[in-house]
Amino acid sequence: MLARAIDECNVVGTLDAVESLFDVRLVAEAEMFELATHFADLSPGDSLPARRGTPPGTERAVRIGGESTPMIAEFCVAEFGARMRMGSWSTRRYMADALDTRDRPPLCWKQVRSRQARIPFVRLVASKTRHLSPPAAAYVDAAMADFLDGCLPWGRFESRVEGKVVAADPETAAAREAARAAEQFAKRTRSSEEGSAGFYVRSTAGVIARIDATVALVAEALKALGDADNENLRRVKAMALLCNPTKAVELLAAFAAHRSRTTDVALPLAQGNDQGDDEPPESPEPPEPPDALDRMNAFARKVAFTPTHLPAWLAVRDTGEDAFRPRFSFDWSALLPPLTLNVHVAAETLQEGEGGVIRWEGENPVSHQFVHEHLRPLHSYVIQPVIDLAAQTPVDAYEIPDRHRRAVHLRTPADCSPFSSDTTRKVDIDHTEEYVAAPEGAREKDLKSRLDNYGPLGRFNHRLKTHGQWTVKQPFGGIYLWREPHGQVYLVDHTGTRKVTRPDHELQLHRAEDIILEVDCLHTA
Repeated sequence: MLARAIDECNVVGTLDAVESLFDVRLVAEAEMFELATHFADLSPGDSLPARRGTPPGTERAVRIGGESTPMIAEFCVAEFGARMRMGSWSTRRYMADALDTRDRPPLCWKQVRSRQARIPFVRLVASKTRHLSPPAAAYVDAAMADFLDGCLPWGRFESRVEGKVVAADPETAAAREAARAAEQFAKRTRSSEEGSAGFYVRSTAGVIARIDATVALVAEALKALGDADNENLRRVKAMALLCNPTKAVELLAAFAAHRSRTTDVALPLAQGNDQGDDEPPESPEPPEPPDALDRMNAFARKVAFTPTHLPAWLAVRDTGEDAFRPRFSFDWSALLPPLTLNVHVAAETLQEGEGGVIRWEGENPVSHQFVHEHLRPLHSYVIQPVIDLAAQTPVDAYEIPDRHRRAVHLRTPADCSPFSSDTTRKVDIDHTEEYVAAPEGAREKDLKSRLDNYGPLGRFNHRLKTHGQWTVKQPFGGIYLWREPHGQVYLVDHTGTRKVTRPDHELQLHRAEDIILEVDCLHTA
């Protein structure tokens, strides 16, 4: 249908094709949602072998959904997620939403089965009601089932769900509100984009209102004292000022002086006081008529400030005929505390002075120009020489040297399990082949603690590799081949994850223990 619509260049045909594909997607998403519950049923918690005690890290029976959902084998989410091209953490949430929808109040599930529901809307209801008792969840289920088709825009739908959750169990809602109020924080956002990031404050609505009002006041002060930037940028500057209380007080004092001179209250101006002295003349003349006094006050409100009215760090003096006219300036480096940023840059980029990509630790890559225009004026930064990955001498010890850890992070920037999104340095550095002490006189390539036998793994995926039925090999440094329990193979490298076996590839009982040979034979057959 898509090809026909394009060939015909028909407006109506194109729109009909869009609607048809939307319906196909709706059905496919619903079927996938159902399959998630079916796979969970095929992986029940009681299928795990009985053990005396539970050895650390082994697979457990867990309940990932709400009350009345079944216990399942913990590692099954990794198997299901790999086929969906999702990491284990995201798959766990997806499967929990599916189980909650099926095994708790039934109306939303009926909408899924009839292909009338949009799955993102269903998942929102499931996740928002997971903590509720079945009767309370049934109240929300009945209230929202008719809106799962997308008749309400997402924002209005989300607001309605949240309202029904509160109405379903006010006591629980109040307890959760109290718990949320205790979880206040102020921290930077995890991600960055094009050299910019965010800072997120979570507190009670009253505290946030006070913070917002204070930021608005300082932004207003900046505008009154000559800052011509837009409101958003002035609010950012206001936050920077509030992080430096001394400078903030100076600015607000200047703003107070400004407001006192621009008030609409009549100023006590009198004839003969042209120099602006505080003391009135000894023999004051009779006051001007009211209309003249009004004109004088209006003139006073328009008088430009001299630099003495602004903090020294905020104002600079022009040269030339307007030598004492204040000009607004904002020196970020005078307000912000010192900070050292570690950036990684190739030698040729430094030599050429332009182009190239700068790796800023903890952030997304930025351009060379960004460093000069936005980092250098405000921060000190250290240029780290790139670690020579080829000169990492192996060691015969289970403990991994720090130099090896740094090298692994540079070579493999994310958790090396299929479709993982974890790029933090909090992951474990694992031996791909289990560590065993080398015999005396062993060659370097036979030592297990070497760069091409390491892989970064988050704790869950580390347990999956160690105690699950997954096999991983590293044929070359930074290239990982993972075989799941049912025979499918995934290749993971610094560019991401790719499935290298066909969907009909079956698990062979007599397969080679070496997954590298298995994949090689598969692609040469």
